[in-house]
Amino acid sequence: MSPGHDSDIIADILWGLWGQLGISSVVKTDQDPLIDIEPLIVLTAWFINQDLRLSEEVIRWCAGHAEWVSKTRLTSLYKGLDKHWQGRFAFLAAAVHRSNNTVKWPGFHGSATTVPSRGSVSDSVPEEPAAVFASSKGPPLPPHQDRLPFHRPGNLRFRLRALLGVGTRADVLTHVIFSSMVKGCDFAYLGYSKPAITHALSSLQRGGFVMQREEANAYAYALVNRESWESLLQYQPVRFLNLRAIGNILVTWRRRCEHQDYSSRSARVTDLQAAKAIRTYATQLNPIRANEEHPHWLTQGNTDLDAISQWIRGWSQQLPGPMGP
Repeated sequence: MSPGHDSDIIADILWGLWGQLGISSVVKTDQDPLIDIEPLIVLTAWFINQDLRLSEEVIRWCAGHAEWVSKTRLTSLYKGLDKHWQGRFAFLAAAVHRSNNTVKWPGFHGSATTVPSRGSVSDSVPEEPAAVFASSKGPPLPPHQDRLPFHRPGNLRFRLRALLGVGTRADVLTHVIFSSMVKGCDFAYLGYSKPAITHALSSLQRGGFVMQREEANAYAYALVNRESWESLLQYQPVRFLNLRAIGNILVTWRRRCEHQDYSSRSARVTDLQAAKAIRTYATQLNPIRANEEHPHWLTQGNTDLDAISQWIRGWSQQLPGPMGP
């Protein structure tokens, strides 16, 4: 599979997901997976140099709707990135700040930030300062002014943030709504600290929104008065996706596909490392226990990049966008 075709698949995924948030998307879809904005921003930052129009639309959206983004969670996710990914995120943070100077996300330090040249496949953080590919001297992009489409089923997290505030409680409750019973360890993918998760669960329990029970020497949590919550939130079943795991899979896959000049020995080692990483992330794709799904090669010791690519192509068809061969 060529890196160019890989980029098309990833671009379709990103356009489809951002389209749910009100961006004028070139990818039209009726599918509505649950949107998790902070991991989506982090994922988009890696591919910020691949699609100029998408980059501009994302920067405008982030500048116009930063109040709905958890800076605390974004900072936690940022700290877990390697230096190359952090460099790309820092560019996005600087571009968003340029459009809205009240937004100061992690990685932005008030100085010139760099971005890979358009279409670059290098892992290195580049030296050429830029704003939105064209020139840092050009006018800032105007913030997105349209209202968020709260009515879309996949934007349930935003409705809960409107109700409970942007933070741990809303995100924890979002997860509980999607599961009949959830253990404390299942919230790890959110990226909040354990004390923050514990405090949020305790608050929701004291408020009578969540009940706790002991299962197999561990506490599990379930929603109280589910029907009332679903009525209040106009809940509709949507696909629950772990966008943090998805981001790690796509970046790991893309990085490996970008490098075609390895020796055969180096390629085998790199394939093994990529396959191992992707297996780890694939087990986290869907943290809802009743709906787990793993690729067929997960336990087969297969390190063939083509097999992994074919699985990603098939799996990506479950996301928004025309993912046909």
